[in-house]
Amino acid sequence: MNPKRKLHLLSAIAFVVFAVLAGGSLDSPSANPNPQATPDAPLVPSEKEMVINGTTLDFTWSSDGITMTANFKVHNTTDHAFKDFEVTCDHSGPSGTAMDHNTRTIYELVPARSTKSVWNFNMGFINSQATRSSCRITDLVIVN
Repeated sequence: MNPKRKLHLLSAIAFVVFAVLAGGSLDSPSANPNPQATPDAPLVPSEKEMVINGTTLDFTWSSDGITMTANFKVHNTTDHAFKDFEVTCDHSGPSGTAMDHNTRTIYELVPARSTKSVWNFNMGFINSQATRSSCRITDLVIVN
């Protein structure tokens, strides 16, 4: 047998032995990280995901070439109040290339079925070439 082919065959055998000993399966390359998710049962979003999905964020922004300042209007259409919400803004240049992002927490309370405005919020440093930005709520704390 060719020495290279023999080495390849031994490597393949070692991989199979390792996969079986590690508790894996040769049928699927990775274990299911969510054992509740099966093809027959769709994932049910968490309460936090439902509140985030039920909330819209309108914004305007400006930059002095160094920092980003934004005005946010949060529309909470859900039956849950929330606070301490995290906003992430993704920035792109004139070519449309994504170049940077900023994430900040706004420590305000947004009651259920209400609108909250936050003016002149400092989002931190921004790339001087940024010409477009998209912002979204990425996390929040539900108030019971």
